[in-house]
Amino acid sequence: MNTAYVVAIIGGIATLVSPIATLLVKTYLDNKNYSTGGRKKKLSGQWRGVTTQSNGKVVNILVGLKSGTKILTGTAIVEFNNAKLNIRFKGYYLDENHIQINYFSLDSSIKNFGSQILRINANCTRLQGLTVGFGNEAEQIISGTTILEKI
Repeated sequence: MNTAYVVAIIGGIATLVSPIATLLVKTYLDNKNYSTGGRKKKLSGQWRGVTTQSNGKVVNILVGLKSGTKILTGTAIVEFNNAKLNIRFKGYYLDENHIQINYFSLDSSIKNFGSQILRINANCTRLQGLTVGFGNEAEQIISGTTILEKI
C-alpha cells in the first residue's frame, strides 16, 4: 500500500477519534469526586434548609447534591403549604468558599427557575446566601436568603 494512503487513513482515524476522546475525558473530569479532603468532596450528600423570601414567605428545601471536580449537580424538593415542587440544578465553584447554583422545575408546565450564590462554611456543613428567581406561586421575580444544613 502506498505510504500516502496509510498516512491519510491514520490522519482520518485520528480526526474522528480525538473529539470523542476529548468529550469522554472532559465528562469524566467534570463529574469526578475529589479524592482529597478538600471542600469540594464534602459538599456531596443530603442537605435541608429554608429560603426566606423578601415578602416573608418561608419555603422548606430538601437537597440531594453531588459535588464533582468543577461542577455541582442534583435535585431538590421545595415544600410550601403542603405542595411539593421537584427541582433540578447545576452549579459551579466560584472559588474555594462560594458556589453558584442555577435551578429549574422538572415539570415543564410549572414556571420556576433561578440562581443562588451560596457561601460554604469552614467545616462544609452549612451553605448560606442569596436566591433570586421566578416563583410560580408568586408569579413574579422572587428574592430571599437561603440557609442549608448538611444532614
